[in-house]
Amino acid sequence: LKDDVIRTSDNGKIEIILFGGDRIYITQNSEIRYSEIIEARGLAKTLSRSIQLKGRLLSKVQRNPTRWFTVRTVNAIIAVKGTKYIVEYLKETTRVGTIKGVVSMSSIQNKESIDIDSRKISSVDSDGTIFTDNRILRWDDAWFWVCRRANELKWSIGRENWFELDKLLI
Repeated sequence: LKDDVIRTSDNGKIEIILFGGDRIYITQNSEIRYSEIIEARGLAKTLSRSIQLKGRLLSKVQRNPTRWFTVRTVNAIIAVKGTKYIVEYLKETTRVGTIKGVVSMSSIQNKESIDIDSRKISSVDSDGTIFTDNRILRWDDAWFWVCRRANELKWSIGRENWFELDKLLI
């Protein structure tokens, strides 16, 4: 796959299940450009998966040394090492929340990098500055993040499953 584009509308949401069990959940008013490349690394072959994101996604990536997974926004690169995480790029800011595992986030502008541990949140603003947030990412935070509607002023809160989100967050 090379540069496949997927867009969602105001009421759209998509679940993508990739070979190997990795899952991507794309929320409303989002766009991704997805590509896969098989590369030779020494004697082994690796599968590099890449997403360019405008909007919001939640993903669950299985740890596998033969598969690399990155998410790229205008101002950040997120390297995924086998984890559950949320990424959003809205209003020139990239926010990343790690639900489980560790995610590495780098600023494209100044090349600074940070590892985001389980239940932590960090962001990169439009000038490339990385901010850490000392709040703990709770289930409800993740739920709010995913369920937020672009043209609503309030959060959409509820326990109904959004692609069985509660199982993904455990």
